[in-house]
Amino acid sequence: MKKAVIIGVGAEQGLGSQLAKRFASEGLHVFIAGRTLSRVQERASEIDNIHRELTREIEQSEKRLLLEIKAIRNDIGARVGMLEKYRWIILGAAIVIGWIVSGNFEQIVKMMS
Repeated sequence: MKKAVIIGVGAEQGLGSQLAKRFASEGLHVFIAGRTLSRVQERASEIDNIHRELTREIEQSEKRLLLEIKAIRNDIGARVGMLEKYRWIILGAAIVIGWIVSGNFEQIVKMMS
């Protein structure tokens, strides 16, 4: 994981805080430091929230992707199943045509009646 170290994080609208939030939203692991412990803790809490939201979005995207992959796999399976049926129909038709060509037409007519 990429990391960012930001020193001078204090005020919520300050440059250090905004950079820390931006880097966190880009997925970087952010280390922050500042003079006032309470402000640094507030910014750390905000960054943790950004990381949790980003993690949640990634997990949801992964779930959607897995569902799409399953749907595609099922669709392909259904199409392969149809192709398998058609293959047997075509094979059966080829055998019947072969019998007709070989002079067994009467035998086929008897089988069908």
